[in-house]
Amino acid sequence: MGEGKAKIGVLAHANGPVLRIVFEGSTPGLPEERLSIAAFARPLALLLKAYRRIASGLVRDALDKKDYGRRGGRYADQVSTFDLELSALTHKSPLALEFQCTARVPSNAQLALFDDGLLGTAAGVLLDAIQAESTGHLRQSAVRHYLQALPEGLERQHYILTGPGGSREVNVDSVHLGEIQPNLPSLVRFVGVVAGVGFRPGPEEVRLQNDAGQKLTASATGKQVERALELRGQPVTALLLRGPTGDRLLWLKTSSELDQQQWDHREAVERLAKQWDGVLRRLAE
Repeated sequence: MGEGKAKIGVLAHANGPVLRIVFEGSTPGLPEERLSIAAFARPLALLLKAYRRIASGLVRDALDKKDYGRRGGRYADQVSTFDLELSALTHKSPLALEFQCTARVPSNAQLALFDDGLLGTAAGVLLDAIQAESTGHLRQSAVRHYLQALPEGLERQHYILTGPGGSREVNVDSVHLGEIQPNLPSLVRFVGVVAGVGFRPGPEEVRLQNDAGQKLTASATGKQVERALELRGQPVTALLLRGPTGDRLLWLKTSSELDQQQWDHREAVERLAKQWDGVLRRLAE
């Protein structure tokens, strides 16, 4: 080995964090107390990915850097070496897998984040997320992907984390994953100028642009398109309904018109609900 290369060591100790996982069910191999690579290779790879992502999040919070990990760096590189190394597999009914939580870092590395027990802390957060996600509470998308990938026929999961700080156990008898609600329609206020319009037989639309150069296109009625033509080049304020299919123009006004028509919040909501009730219902479907 050249002099310029640092030796790599394994950050793991006899009393370091150990994750024990018990799988029970009718998944191929389990009744015979064997582990099927075909059934569990992808889920276990996703479990490791979730472990590393959680560790990255902990480091990001500790460093107070929102962009941590995006461009690499020594912490990003070392967290990417986090591993779950299979140290024992017992098949004394039921099948149990024992993983040593490790990280391969330079032997001369002196990182307080690792010294403070990041391996065990990340593993503890991982178990908390497994418990939450399996009961329908959205907590960590990478953990959700792991649970989704587990094979059919799995009837029970048991996780035991042991380390210097004690032990933590999570039992999962059934998985009920939460559903992410689709984006609901919302109102958007846009201040700028009319940059262009669209006519039939093409789509009827109004194109807007603000001082920052931001552009957007909203579908509109024929009357709204005519109104936008009249106001082209003038500063305007537009109210848009933003939904899954795009933006819909509700109204377009000049500053003088806004000064003349001031509604309180309740009046505005009631007016919009009455005028655009059909559109809101269709977007919500």
